[in-house]
Amino acid sequence: MIRKNCPITGGILTISDSNNIYQLNCRDIEVIYSEDNVSIIQPIKGKSITVSQSLTDIEKQLEQCRFIRINRKELINCNKIRKIDCMTREILMESGKKMTVSSRNIVKMRKKFFG
Repeated sequence: MIRKNCPITGGILTISDSNNIYQLNCRDIEVIYSEDNVSIIQPIKGKSITVSQSLTDIEKQLEQCRFIRINRKELINCNKIRKIDCMTREILMESGKKMTVSSRNIVKMRKKFFG
């Protein structure tokens, strides 16, 4: 869950796996993706964290912290986007990672970033 005072560009995500409870600063998370019925949180530095919480549930918790769903399996931190190519539907993240936006979600991204 996100603390209620989560500012638009930050906040703390509190999430747990079967053994641990993690508190992650939203600014430190680049990508969250789903794979084989689990969600994997990929921080900018450090090891990935695997949790059994659905991507949809995590997305709801992060909606005030500038995360956007780019396709069925991935959420990204909007503050970590370097470039969006609307023609190819490709996003370049600050880390150099390239992501592909679904056709449906590119429309949402255009509205969010370009009005």
